[in-house]
Amino acid sequence: MCLSLAYGLRNSLAKKGAHPLRRGDVVTVFSPNTLEYPVMLLAATAAGIIVSPTNATFTAQELAYQYTNSTSKHVFVDPTLLPTVLQTFKSIGVSEDEAKRRIVLMAFSDRIDESLKNWIKLDDLIGPQKAEPEPFDGMQSNTTLFLPYSSGTSGLPKGVETTHFNVNSIVTTVSVSEIYDSDTILAILPFFHIYGLVQSLMFNIFRGSPTVILPRFELNSFCRTIEKFRITFAYVVPPILVLLATHPLVDKFDFSSLRLFFSGAAPLSADLALRAQNRLRARGGGNVLIMQGYGLTETTSTSHLMITWAIKPKAGSIGRALPNMQTRIVGEDEQTDVEPGQPGELWIKGPTVMRGYWRNEKATKATITPDGWFKTGDIAVIDEDGFYFVVDRKKELIKYKGSQVAPAELEGLLLSHPKVQDAAVIGLMSEAEATEVPRGYIVPKGGLGTLDARGQAKLSSEVQEWVKGKVAHHKYLRGGVVCIETIPKGASGKILRRVLRDMESAPKAKL
Repeated sequence: MCLSLAYGLRNSLAKKGAHPLRRGDVVTVFSPNTLEYPVMLLAATAAGIIVSPTNATFTAQELAYQYTNSTSKHVFVDPTLLPTVLQTFKSIGVSEDEAKRRIVLMAFSDRIDESLKNWIKLDDLIGPQKAEPEPFDGMQSNTTLFLPYSSGTSGLPKGVETTHFNVNSIVTTVSVSEIYDSDTILAILPFFHIYGLVQSLMFNIFRGSPTVILPRFELNSFCRTIEKFRITFAYVVPPILVLLATHPLVDKFDFSSLRLFFSGAAPLSADLALRAQNRLRARGGGNVLIMQGYGLTETTSTSHLMITWAIKPKAGSIGRALPNMQTRIVGEDEQTDVEPGQPGELWIKGPTVMRGYWRNEKATKATITPDGWFKTGDIAVIDEDGFYFVVDRKKELIKYKGSQVAPAELEGLLLSHPKVQDAAVIGLMSEAEATEVPRGYIVPKGGLGTLDARGQAKLSSEVQEWVKGKVAHHKYLRGGVVCIETIPKGASGKILRRVLRDMESAPKAKL
């Protein structure tokens, strides 16, 4: 089917009054996880078309930015999201008739409402014959395959040129991962994010592993799917593990089939990993392990992995670098490697590092050194056994009177408090002390609505004092603790600290 669809992408669009696609053209994909997603993805790959996956929760304004910045020719959209795409085209001055020529519904006729039957859909593009896949050997392997977007260490989102060579290099590392032929894998991470795209989708296709796809995360359906399909393996993010460690719903399900969760996209504290692991073991997952990996969009997902069959696991560690990957931990001078145990910026070099940022030479040069080292913007340490631990993001570090405070460390601590369901930490400027001070944000166990104003104030004070007994003096939450309804997070599970900073940007936030 994929090669027949590839033929249609090249030859059938024009017959439908749409713009034809050629090798090197870009298309935007705007969809949650569906069965059609991998079909379209592989067809586009065979046709030599660059796929730019977009967040399925985007507003029209956000989608317009990526569509125009990527110079996309078409939008392949799930029918449920068509109104957003139409609003997007209207906002950039594209007529309704022209918009209809640029839109392909990423579904087959049996999943499309009768009112949409006249729109271009996947059925219409299935060609009468199979296409010959475009060649991508030799120098052609360094052409762009995927164009996901990332903010990098700063600034607006930028297109990350992920090449055929990058993807081929990362999927071949499956040979050292812990996915087996006997596994049944749950794909819950969004395919529009590099973690879900490569780990939950491309890896499984390469390996031939049975995969159960969920369109989005919801705790009840997540647990029910694990029980029903006897899931053995899944890639997750720390917020999912918070729920597995704390939510009473978990006690209703059988997790005896599970053997391994890999966590990524955000730092995972050793305490949270162990609490979630113990909870799952108590629900039948007697030997389940929760391990951590590390990677970025710019490194085609994973660069470091904890391989439990080869080494003794260390909770909280991202493991060691994958084969063919080189790693440095560099000091503030950006020249000298720091000593083991000392924090520095993690630099990576290897076959999975992106080609560069799409049509953004300035950002590329600022991120990749002339000799090929990619600056991750993450602060890490390496211990005496060669295990890496991510401390935090470089730009997110808080400096209290010159001493570094890592938000992720305080967040891991806050999450271990019995009355805290979720947490985040940012730095605020104290005019009185002329320095940054850490401020904590917590979601009370059971939700914000379970406490009145007095109860929230009492909990905030209690947690602030509790932290003092757990950390060094410079890590005290001098900016206070604020109870909020929810911690803002992106689709991948990363805390959106800028949203919290925006909340506190008014004069009242100055301490």
